[in-house]
Amino acid sequence: MKEILSKEWRVQLSEYEVEDVEEILVMAALKQHFAVYFDGKRIFITNEAPSSETENFPVGLFYRFIDGDSHFGYIKDWNYYNKDHPFSQWLIKNQEELQKQLPEIYERIIKIMLYGKSSGKVKEGINRELKWIQEYKGNFFGVDDDLFLQDEYFG
Repeated sequence: MKEILSKEWRVQLSEYEVEDVEEILVMAALKQHFAVYFDGKRIFITNEAPSSETENFPVGLFYRFIDGDSHFGYIKDWNYYNKDHPFSQWLIKNQEELQKQLPEIYERIIKIMLYGKSSGKVKEGINRELKWIQEYKGNFFGVDDDLFLQDEYFG
């Protein structure tokens, strides 16, 4: 909501399904106080400290995956992304500079991750943006071929 309000002076919540708003608020509260995990089907919380490295991203974006799951994401009615996947770690590490130097591309990546309806669309969209970033200032952001997403990264 903060992201939307940075562009508009108000947000009409009735444009969003009540369940979606409730899920966002619950997840925001949980992520402030607990480590939140995802196992491909269910969400769990633990007594571990919450992750502060993702606090400047939309609340629903990154989760810890149970048992070191190597998947990047699970695309469902709410998209779940592994904060420990190499692409996620790259995005987390470069968030601030991407927002400063390539804000349009950064915003597109976030929207693709949040609203992508299929793993194919998410993969295609992120890989397209990575290609642009790779060509920026002689690969200023260090995008190597290992960051590009593959079909097997999705569950």
